[in-house]
Amino acid sequence: ENQALKPVKSDYEQGVVTLPLIHALAEVPHLKEKALKGMVDKETLDRIVLSSGGIKRTRQLAKKYFDKSILILDKLSLTEEKKALLSKLLSKSYREF
Repeated sequence: ENQALKPVKSDYEQGVVTLPLIHALAEVPHLKEKALKGMVDKETLDRIVLSSGGIKRTRQLAKKYFDKSILILDKLSLTEEKKALLSKLLSKSYREF
């Protein structure tokens, strides 16, 4: 929660499907059907997301797009001040875990 600056692990309870959960759903047979039927509790879902690599995969994807954004930023014809502001925004949005 300190890193995310928001409550964590509450998305599922609110009906929000996040990237770690999407990965778990793709990796674990029948998880979607069980979840839709309300047969998966929060602790089980947390364990499945971790064991399926959902968190790791999400971090890798975030890093990939952060790096790509920084490279693109360097190619834009912006003032150094604007590049610095955008770079700061990108860095704030992406935090190394």
